[in-house]
Order: sequence, then structure tokens, then C-alpha cells
Amino acid sequence: MKVLYSLLLTLITFQASAQVFKVGHLFDAKDGEWRKNQVLVVKDGVILQINPAHIPKELPIVDLSNKWMTPAFIDAHSHLFLSDETFGKDFSAGLKTWVNQNKQKKIELAQKRATSLAKVGFVLSRDLGNQGEVTSEEVHQLKGVHVISSGAGWVPHLGQLPPNSPKELAVEYRQMSDKAQFTDDLVKLYADEEPNWNYASPQLLKKLVEKAHAQKKLVAVHAILNKGIEGALTSGADTLEHGVEMSEEQFKKLASLKMIFVPTLSGALFLDARRAKLGDDHPTSEFSRACQNIQKALKLKVTVAFGSDHYFDFPQGDYGREQIEMINALTTCGVTANQALQMATYHASMTQNLLKTGLIAPGYRADFNIYPKSPELDLKHLFSPEQMFRKGEKTN
Repeated sequence: MKVLYSLLLTLITFQASAQVFKVGHLFDAKDGEWRKNQVLVVKDGVILQINPAHIPKELPIVDLSNKWMTPAFIDAHSHLFLSDETFGKDFSAGLKTWVNQNKQKKIELAQKRATSLAKVGFVLSRDLGNQGEVTSEEVHQLKGVHVISSGAGWVPHLGQLPPNSPKELAVEYRQMSDKAQFTDDLVKLYADEEPNWNYASPQLLKKLVEKAHAQKKLVAVHAILNKGIEGALTSGADTLEHGVEMSEEQFKKLASLKMIFVPTLSGALFLDARRAKLGDDHPTSEFSRACQNIQKALKLKVTVAFGSDHYFDFPQGDYGREQIEMINALTTCGVTANQALQMATYHASMTQNLLKTGLIAPGYRADFNIYPKSPELDLKHLFSPEQMFRKGEKTN
């Protein structure tokens, strides 16, 4: 009787909106390993079961038995609304030029990039500011990928604008104070203002993090300089962004916390000789430092998430394909293909709490990328997704 009841309950659960995916090779982004011959049941855009004991015969089947499936990708540190024509030579000067651009121009740029990201397998972009007067509502109207934004970051003084910048440029940032009102999806706090050498008070950082957490918002702390990193590590924030000058002792402290490390990787794009002549050696040296930091973090079992920090518009460039290029570049840091995939999926998903994606598991959105060849053997296969599914529906 119990068996009959169980079968009846299963039949009721699997309604007409459900479908079955038979997958030859599935990437388990939580463990960073590939699973062979997996069966997924998806209902109403969400993964209901994996390898169930019984599947009703009437359910439609999507046969991917000779394919490789990964979760859709996430960029945990993006700047969709920002452009810097100095190509990394002088970010501060580039920011001052861009902040006065027409708002509609910024929105059009962000939409172009969001569309490009969607075409190469991204589902979400965690945007960390520099969009000036663009509102949260306008951010959410972007199509292609979901954009979760911090809005303008909260800064001690000028942020990354040049010294003695006029006050009208402050729209790009918000002044850090006890009266801060957090209205965006995420909260971004600046622990330091490189290249201005201003630092946030560690006490104020901690107080603002507590305030944001009381509102159930996650907090990202921008910290490049050693003193800023120290403040970030004591703040109680959820993610540490950049971390360029992190010391060995600070890495050990990071390992003892639940804080996620988001090193940023746009410097990898200047490894290409065509782009190298547009900048100088600053971006590539930053990428080399990021590689060193990633290795230190992984050795200490720190959770590392993929963050591009991409804000360039190269001649004849493609923003989305350049993101895949950065995922590939992680292998030049000594990172395995599976670790790189893990950083760009499950680990990146942990930096936000508004969209349950980035893992192929029950309860997660059915957001998949399908490849005809193994990304484990060669990450360059990520440039050519054969199919993409969002909420269980084929999009291409």
C-alpha cells in the first residue's frame, strides 16, 4: 500500500510542465567534478530531482546523452555601465571623463554588454557600481542576463576620482555615514580609495555591514591597499573585492572567515598582443598579482569567485567572448579547468542571494549551458556553446 501511495504521489507531482534531461556529462559545481549519465527532472523552470527512482513515461525527454552540461555562468564583479578609454593607463582620469556622460548612453552600453554575455552562456552579472545616475529600476530593465547591482559605492571621501575633483562628480559615489540608506540589491563599501590613499574607519565599516545585514543585504568591500584589506577583514562583510596587496597573514585571516574572495581579472585581456599596445604593463602586472593571490587563496581553501572587473570597449571587441577569455586565462594561473568552472558558477552564485542559479541541484533554477566537447579537457570549448537553457527552456 505504501509503494502504491508513493507512486501515486510521484505521478501527481510530475505534471505536464515537467520534462526530463538525460545528460552524458554533468558538471557538479559544488564539488568541482563531472558526473556521468545523469537524469534531471525539471518542473516550472526549477530542478525538481536528479536521478529519480521513477520517471513517468509521459514526460518529454531532452536527450543530451553525448553532451557536456555546465551551470550557466555568473560574473561576480562587473561594471556594465562603465567605460574607460584610457585602457587601464589611468582609471581615475577615465572615470572622471565617463561620469559626465549622458545616462542613456550608459544604459545603451550596459544593454549591449548584457546581450553579449547572454550569447556566450552567462545568466547573471553582479554589477558593482560606477553607473552614475542610473536607477535600480533602470538596471533591472536590462535584458539578456539578470543584473544584480550595488548602485554607486559608499566611500570615505572621493572614491577613485582624481584628487580635488569637483563635488558635482559625487553622484558616482555616496558618502559613507551612519545615515546611509541601502536601497539597491547589494551594498558596496570602499575600505580604501586607491589612488587617493583615503581609508574608511574600520568601526564605521563594521557598523554599516551590520546595518546592511539587518536588511538581509549582502555586502561587498572594495579593498586594494594593505591597510584597506585589514579593515575589510574585520568588517564582517560577505565578499572582499580585489585584495591586490593582501599579505600572507591577511590570507590566513581570510581563510578563517566565511568571506568570499573576488580577485579581479580584466588585466588578463592585455595578454593579447593586439590589446597590449593600447595600454601599458600595469594591467598585465595586476593580472600576475591576481594569479599569485588566487594560488595562495586556493592553498588555504578560501572560496574564490570569478569576477571580471571588465569595463573596456576594445576595437572590434566582444564583451561576452572576452569574459570567456578571462575564464580560460585562469588556467595560466595554475588553476585547473574544473576549478575555473567552479569559480564562474557555484562560487560566483554565493556572492548574491537573489537568484538561485549557478548549481545543477534540486531547488536551483534550470539554467544550463550545453557543449559538444569537454570543457574539462579544454576550456576553449566554452567559446562554442551548442545549446543554452534558461529556466528549462531552450534559448538558442
